[in-house]
Amino acid sequence: MVISLKPEHLKRYKDIAVLFMKYGRSDLVKSSGLSLALGGEDSPEAAAGDVPEASELAADLEGLGPTFIKLGQLLSTRADILPPPYLEALSRLQDNVGPFSFADVERIVEDDLGVRLSKAFNRFDSVPMASASLGQVHRAELRDGREVVVKIQRPDIREQIAKDTEALAELATFLDTHTEMGKKYDFALMLSEFRKSLLHELDYRDEAGHLTQFAENLRDFDLILIPRPVADFTSSRVLTMDYIHGKKITALHPIRRLEINGTRLAEQFFRAYLQQILLWTASSTPTRTPVTSSSPRTSGSPFLISGWSRALCPAFRIICCGSCSPSATGAARRRRTSRSAWARAKKVLPRKISPATWRTSSRATPTRA
Repeated sequence: MVISLKPEHLKRYKDIAVLFMKYGRSDLVKSSGLSLALGGEDSPEAAAGDVPEASELAADLEGLGPTFIKLGQLLSTRADILPPPYLEALSRLQDNVGPFSFADVERIVEDDLGVRLSKAFNRFDSVPMASASLGQVHRAELRDGREVVVKIQRPDIREQIAKDTEALAELATFLDTHTEMGKKYDFALMLSEFRKSLLHELDYRDEAGHLTQFAENLRDFDLILIPRPVADFTSSRVLTMDYIHGKKITALHPIRRLEINGTRLAEQFFRAYLQQILLWTASSTPTRTPVTSSSPRTSGSPFLISGWSRALCPAFRIICCGSCSPSATGAARRRRTSRSAWARAKKVLPRKISPATWRTSSRATPTRA
């Protein structure tokens, strides 16, 4: 069985075939039928023992465009699939892509917002501050004098991603059916989740909602500033938010860094992360959601945060595991578990969290993710 090559995807089939040949998987190219996409051209097949550098894979994926850049960033987190040199190279994969024209910027903003740039903004810089694979950012000023940045999605990026992921899905299905690695990792499912995540990222209204929720959840931290979105100037392809003045800490002069209260800043960051993990899930739900679960399929492990808690620190692991015991054990046992977990966590936490806050979270009604 081979992949049924669709004419509209021939260029992508060829790109994928060349990539596989270069990295020593000509067997997959031949068995899948992707060799037909090469059209008799010479392939850059790697000679025996001549394995390309890991950095070359990152560069090759960057050359294939936004979908493959994002796919490479995903693969950089999969130590079960790729060896360490490739993980390191892909983790540095950059989103830097040349900017698109200001004429496209004007057209997209005016189409989506229904207003001319000159009517909506006092100023709108024609040169972008930054440009990435999915969009670019321009600095601007609203009519009321509010300084903002406007993120605009690349023209036709949705269509490009849809075509790329469709071609990749055909390959993933073939790998799952005909290779041991595919049967082990279920690439089709992985790609399906990747596609869903990417499409969510392309809806800037979701991002605006996340900014609003994030700012609300962290409103008590005076050293953490979250840019607020401007709802009237935001759509699925345009996101307008506050412009935040500042510099990267790496750009500060060493003497200037001495003037910063790093200890207090670090404490707030730590408490903010801890509060998000313990009291709210990392999903886009509009309300605060406890991380306890009564679902039998979780066997008492926390929704969404179990891997993060193990990776972060002993305090996270103690608290999360203690707070997520199955509700079937009863309220009394949950309270005992909560007090026990809290007592153990205090030994490793650099700063106390309010016991009242902890008790509120531990008594919350279990919910599904």
